[in-house]
Amino acid sequence: MKAPGKVYGFLLFSLLLILNNSSCNKTPELPAVITSEVTDITQTYASSGGTVLNDGGTEVTDSGVCWSTSENPIISDSKASCCAGTGSFIIRIKQLSADTRYYVRAYATNSAGTGYGNQVTFMTGEITLPGVITTSVTGIDLTTASAGGYIFNNGGGHISAKGVCWGKSENPTVDDFKTNDEFLSWSPERFSSILNGLTPGSKYYLRAYASNELGTSYGTQISFTTLSVNPPTFNPDKTYGTVTDIDGNIYKTIQIGILIWMAENLRTTKYNDGSSIPLVTGDNNWVNRSSAAMCWFNDDPGIYKDIYGGYYNIYAVNTKKLCPAGWHVPDKTDWSQMISYLGNEVSAGGKMKESGTLNWMSPNYGATNESGYTGLPAGCRRDKFLQRGISAYWWSATSNYIYSGTYYDSYVLDYRYKSISVVIMTYSGSGLNIRCVKD
Repeated sequence: MKAPGKVYGFLLFSLLLILNNSSCNKTPELPAVITSEVTDITQTYASSGGTVLNDGGTEVTDSGVCWSTSENPIISDSKASCCAGTGSFIIRIKQLSADTRYYVRAYATNSAGTGYGNQVTFMTGEITLPGVITTSVTGIDLTTASAGGYIFNNGGGHISAKGVCWGKSENPTVDDFKTNDEFLSWSPERFSSILNGLTPGSKYYLRAYASNELGTSYGTQISFTTLSVNPPTFNPDKTYGTVTDIDGNIYKTIQIGILIWMAENLRTTKYNDGSSIPLVTGDNNWVNRSSAAMCWFNDDPGIYKDIYGGYYNIYAVNTKKLCPAGWHVPDKTDWSQMISYLGNEVSAGGKMKESGTLNWMSPNYGATNESGYTGLPAGCRRDKFLQRGISAYWWSATSNYIYSGTYYDSYVLDYRYKSISVVIMTYSGSGLNIRCVKD
């Protein structure tokens, strides 16, 4: 028979062991969490968060906030996760709808499930019209210009359209002429527009615009005037002759020294034997052509033919059939004789340029047109037209063999200088103007 003391000791030990095991195997509870107030509220986002007060007896594996337009949101609604463990957190709630009431609760999840904090409600802001700025107009030409805008505030909505609108009356709207542009790749708030189909010499009013769900807003109005197409201003103190090409075009001519020059750019569409010069429109890889071609500025002879004439590549020049019978494309000797008669390369250009700034950009330095040559700034043709209003380019029939290639001379006037320049490596695929000289 066991001693009573040993029996009581054994029973006490067993009771303590049972109580201890019961404490270690306690069932976890849901975490305790409270929801923070909602702050930083806009039309499409807000900030909220919460505090996990205790883990419910087991590790908190996730916490965050959930929200809905219905009360008592749960994590199967919209949610944003934050972190594990206990403590406070703040989360940005995104992609909300404007002018809408939402309900939000913080949550925390452990092995027992998900516990929720108190419910908080808030209203997102109302959508307003976008804020847009009109940027300056650049690249103004006869029928085109460039403009754009900057959207500094989307009004809390989705920008569905943006661009510029313009017209000849003040305060143009999207019911007038407009563009619909994409954002620039380097700036998600800016856009750039190309205006086409403008009328030369006309004043336009322009505003940037942006549209969202609420409507369309406009930037500040600006105005600009397209360049004019003006007939050449010949020297009234000179006596001009005339010559007619095979197309029936009549040109003024002027004697400069011992040579008689055309005082206008060639604009024939036929060689002097009656065959047609290939007319090449559009980009069409102009500079890489290896056969004769001509074109008109911006492919629009109705506006530009009579003032700028045609643009021809060197392959058309080399046919020796461009000029009227008894005339030829001037070579280096012809150009040098005229330049020498007018003084030298430093001063001859000003004496050859049309005076004033109706066609030339300001200041058209040194332009007197005392020679009567009446040079106009028609620019040149590569794959695109360049330098209109800035420079004049004419072919010479003189070729040069340089760096294992054949190049041709061209003669250039510029609005910034009174000199004339010779370019001895003009690429054969360029489209330049022609001034014929009498044999």
